[in-house]
Amino acid sequence: MSKKPSRQKRTSRVAYVFALLPLIIFVGIIVLFLTMQQAPPSYPTTTTYLQPSTQSQPTTYQAAPDFTLRVITKDGLTDEKFTLSSTRGKVVFMEFIMSWCSVCDRMGPTVKQLHDQYSARGVVFVTVAGKDSRATEEDTAKFLGEHDVTWTAVYDENMEAFRLYSVHGTPTFVIIGRDGKIREVIIGARTYDVLASALDRALRE
Repeated sequence: MSKKPSRQKRTSRVAYVFALLPLIIFVGIIVLFLTMQQAPPSYPTTTTYLQPSTQSQPTTYQAAPDFTLRVITKDGLTDEKFTLSSTRGKVVFMEFIMSWCSVCDRMGPTVKQLHDQYSARGVVFVTVAGKDSRATEEDTAKFLGEHDVTWTAVYDENMEAFRLYSVHGTPTFVIIGRDGKIREVIIGARTYDVLASALDRALRE
């Protein structure tokens, strides 16, 4: 006789738990949804993402937006200025970097190898280095020295060129044809062969 109330209580508790189960599942789904909404987006490790740009990115065969920026070397910012349109008639390999960008750092040897191989074929190399609180003149000069950047590098103090090309991730590589028009825009880390093939296509035209 004494076992019946105990069995009834257990049955009652089980029924109570099952009754609450849909509510528990519902609350769990809501919490998961809110967590996913608040979590920052995850991006591939091949690109360091910056703040989204409000401008659309230049398209293939569009005239490359012109700019004039001060030249920077491993010794610091200079008074010399570089204008992109001065390269008209030559294929241009232009890279956008931030000195703190780990992906840019990893791509340094690849870009150096491309320069060593393709500058002899008339390709002009230009590095556009952006500025922010973590990418000062000193930081950028140090980056250029560490990667033995002997070609033209400019310091985009007001992020002018970054806006013109709607750069939202670094590194971004822009291949410009002899006619001054964009051939390819490549975002993120790539192998030597991929970038070399892009230059070969531009040189064949």
